[in-house]
Amino acid sequence: MNLELLRHLVDLEKESPRKIEIEYVGDSEVARLYMQRRQNITDDRVLVEIYTGGGQKGVIQGGISTAKEDLGLNQLADFKVGHSSGAAVIAYEQAGQSELGSTIFFEENVSNRFIQVGRPHRVMDLIGLERAFRLQKPLDVEALRNAKPVFYIGIGDRMAGRIDYFNLSTRPDPVADVISSCRVPVLSGIESILRRQIDGGMGRPRSIQFVLGNLNPTDVLIVSPVLLTVSNREQRKPFVNALRRSLRSLPNNQLLTTLIDYPEICEEQTNEVLSLIQGKTGIRAALIGAKSVPFSGAHMGREQLRMAFQNAREQTREIFLNI
Repeated sequence: MNLELLRHLVDLEKESPRKIEIEYVGDSEVARLYMQRRQNITDDRVLVEIYTGGGQKGVIQGGISTAKEDLGLNQLADFKVGHSSGAAVIAYEQAGQSELGSTIFFEENVSNRFIQVGRPHRVMDLIGLERAFRLQKPLDVEALRNAKPVFYIGIGDRMAGRIDYFNLSTRPDPVADVISSCRVPVLSGIESILRRQIDGGMGRPRSIQFVLGNLNPTDVLIVSPVLLTVSNREQRKPFVNALRRSLRSLPNNQLLTTLIDYPEICEEQTNEVLSLIQGKTGIRAALIGAKSVPFSGAHMGREQLRMAFQNAREQTREIFLNI
């Protein structure tokens, strides 16, 4: 791994943790639509949920997802779209196992040291993650297939240079697809750069682009570990630029052409989110996530991650009940 990239990972890990505070931003009618559907009030709306990626910070999404399941809202969207950690959270939500799946972040991923910068040959341990999905906290694939919302998972195709979206309920091995959507080249091990299927957030079309171009939504709820706003753009630059230089240093640049554009892809996502929640597209949209989550949140101990999950769960419940 590029030493500069490793240094940025270490620097990010040293940042001081902060208390998780969940905020709902955007059109409150989106949240009200969930509550109306919970009361079996019919409508002609098309409600879509988008779960972004975020690594171990996905524990925040897990808390949000579990709160939705607590309130009976987890099967009320028409479509769900996600990649990376967001795809994992949705998969367990579809199966009615939100809390079980969320515990992987602060139990198995801590015990297995899912992310460890001192292991430069494989910073992300997807082998341990797959073991958790299949054996330690097994995903109920049958329940996932029978879920009412249609779940499109984003998986990168490094050969074609694009992100493909698949209906996960129709796939032969949903767990394998979730793992593929979490596979960040280089960070997931040397062998990961040879895999055709890679992380679903590191290319185009973005999830929002897929949703707007294919699902004709009237209402969109974006679930993100941290609010994607102008204020946190600068926080990403050192890491993503180091990642880009690391990718350029690989012997075969064509292998990861789309990933080299990752900083611009992040910027696109921020702009798309802002356009949606500001009502510029004519679609009712909202974003829910933590106001601030330092990257070190991905490396907190078991109890700190558990607390972040519980805070997100409790605050999300209050948001929907009091909207």
